[in-house]
Amino acid sequence: FTISGKYGASENTPYDELTLTAKGGFTLNDARTQVGLFATHYKRTGVAITDLDPLYGQLNRVGNPQIPEEWRNNSRLNNLSAVTPYAVFQTGALNDQGRFVPTGSFHVNQNLDIAPGVGSQRFDFNQEVWITPDTERSNFMIKVDHDFDNGLELFTEAVYYSSDSRTQRASSPLDSGLAYIIVPAENYYNPTGSDVLLTRYRPTELGPRFIEVQQDSYRFLAGLRGEWNGWDWESALLYSAATADDEEFNRQSKTLLSQSLAKTTPDAFNIFGGPGANSEDVLNTIRISSIQKSKTTLSSWDAKFTKQDLFTLPGGDAGTALGVEWRRESYLDDRDPRQDGTIPYNFNGIFDESDVVGVSATRDSSASRQVFSAYGELVLPLVGEQNQSALAQRFEFQLAGRFEDFSDAGRTFKPKFGFYYEPITELSFRGSYAKGFRAPNLPQMNQGDIIRRILNVEDPLRSEVTGLDIDTGALYRTTSRLGNDDLKPEHTDTISLGVVIQPGGVLDGLRVTFDTWRIKQENVVVILGERHELEVEAMLGSNPNVIRAPLTPQDIQLFDSWNAANPNDQRTAVGATTNIISQYINADKRKVEGWDLALQYRAQPNSWGQLTWRADVSRLTRFEQETSGITTDFLRRNGNPEWRGSSSLNWRKNNFSATLIAKYVGSVYNTNLFDTIASGVTGTVDESLNRIYWNVDPWLTTDLTFSYNFGQRDDHFSGVGVSAGVRNLTDEQPPFADVGDGFYSSLHNSYGRVWWVSLSKAF
Repeated sequence: FTISGKYGASENTPYDELTLTAKGGFTLNDARTQVGLFATHYKRTGVAITDLDPLYGQLNRVGNPQIPEEWRNNSRLNNLSAVTPYAVFQTGALNDQGRFVPTGSFHVNQNLDIAPGVGSQRFDFNQEVWITPDTERSNFMIKVDHDFDNGLELFTEAVYYSSDSRTQRASSPLDSGLAYIIVPAENYYNPTGSDVLLTRYRPTELGPRFIEVQQDSYRFLAGLRGEWNGWDWESALLYSAATADDEEFNRQSKTLLSQSLAKTTPDAFNIFGGPGANSEDVLNTIRISSIQKSKTTLSSWDAKFTKQDLFTLPGGDAGTALGVEWRRESYLDDRDPRQDGTIPYNFNGIFDESDVVGVSATRDSSASRQVFSAYGELVLPLVGEQNQSALAQRFEFQLAGRFEDFSDAGRTFKPKFGFYYEPITELSFRGSYAKGFRAPNLPQMNQGDIIRRILNVEDPLRSEVTGLDIDTGALYRTTSRLGNDDLKPEHTDTISLGVVIQPGGVLDGLRVTFDTWRIKQENVVVILGERHELEVEAMLGSNPNVIRAPLTPQDIQLFDSWNAANPNDQRTAVGATTNIISQYINADKRKVEGWDLALQYRAQPNSWGQLTWRADVSRLTRFEQETSGITTDFLRRNGNPEWRGSSSLNWRKNNFSATLIAKYVGSVYNTNLFDTIASGVTGTVDESLNRIYWNVDPWLTTDLTFSYNFGQRDDHFSGVGVSAGVRNLTDEQPPFADVGDGFYSSLHNSYGRVWWVSLSKAF
């Protein structure tokens, strides 16, 4: 039985984590029954983005001295939101079709006066955002194995996992795209004397939105294994389920807000008073929480059979593995009643299936499928110890295949071929060719249409011409995310070739492996995203997934002015984007290629101990995706580095050990931040769009660990192990990227230098 604890803390942020682990086991019935136990508890504190350097935490990064001078004043570094605590509205009236016909635009300025136009106020919503949630999770597992007298073995396993996390986002924004709220002339605080349409507003006094997620999952497994007529066999039943309750607090109800705005008394909601204009009692009249419940299940039965001596070949015995499997998958997505249409917004003739400010209706969805599969594998040793020669120490060939039958995605058979060739003991070659198959998952095929509002998505056909907030990305943009029940399965072809060198002699202990690989995928299931759809339109001149409003007189005037001032950069006038459709689709093709190199040297032990050095290098040489005849190169684009690497040096002597690890992530480029080629700035050039993109720097970090194990002794230190170390020894900050957090969290982290210590005790 062993119990251990580990604690780590960052120097630069109020971050710490604590992990407690217990594991052990015992035997019963003269060792015929073995019981294993495992439990862990983990807790980590959250980090607000304001705890980071202002380069990351502040959305307006224009002029930041940490950015190179040539990029420092690029206007795209200003990502502040145009939805602020100062309301923007339109005067006018509803027509017979229930649409508001505006007669003018006005805003509340910072002096709390009513002024014409939309104003210039901006809001840094990052000041309320947590970059890392508070997290607490627990895991418990028990395993019971029993050997029967007849050679049959029973094995069982039960696992339970639970987690709770809490984070926060900025106070909820409101705009007329997803909350068509009219403030009546009778509102106690309405100074205009007429009905107004609320087009932008953020009630910051309501506070940030808090998100709490509770997850539980469990897994049960029971099976038998044994031997029959020279075959080893195993069969098991499995059931697992996972549930999640995702609740967001401090949201607003459209109905409750409209009711409060309709009041003619001082307890009415006041949008004209700027930050802090409404009391807590008034805020409580519109405040709600919204919850999403989800559940997934998996049931399966499988049986597999192996035999190491199916028949004999010149190189040795041929081995085989055979198996069958049945499984059932299901999922349920249960949205809040105010979001799924159960409690709609229906006020003064305006109807919306969603009653949550800032969220469009999303229907509940659920689905299930059944899958039957069968597989077989055969290993054929053509050359082995019995018949090896000078340049043929070993040669094996592998044949394998798998059949899948999905109740909703069709059936397929995919083969695999592989070989291993060792001409001499110090040198060997390996390779394989395999076809693959992956059915789209259940949500991709069955989820309801989801309308979302996203920020910082620039319209490349309008932003420079108009400078309007909706075109530059300062306003939330309406988008549609769609499921697709016509999705086809993905198909892949994978080829890999490799070499292994173990020279021996004076280089004994050295091992070098090199593998090159190529993956070709067809019908890849993707959702390309809003920026991609806009860029496709910019390249081709049209895209049915980008919906635009008709040209207005203002649009024509702005484009005419641009073309007159820029004779060498003429632009075709287009209307404002009203919706961008992003649907799960089968992209035509994806080609990914690369290679991996690994070197390891284990020195012979001596009086100083033993050293082991290892280095791993991976290079992604190609990442292209073709959709509707358009090929997009994703290599280095927004988080796909060309190079990755790591190196470690381990020293061990008696009960001591120390390890130094270096990790490298290569450069990528950030499509959010760009300039024209004529600007001459440094970056990645895209001639098709006349752009130079910001290069995100590579990242090199080092970790250091020391350990001592007291071993078996006759005192209280028996079985005690102590470890301590530091992650990111040189306190490297994440390379800057002009995204919400200021860096790519999938590649880098913001913790800085983290010290940790671990203590364990074996009983």
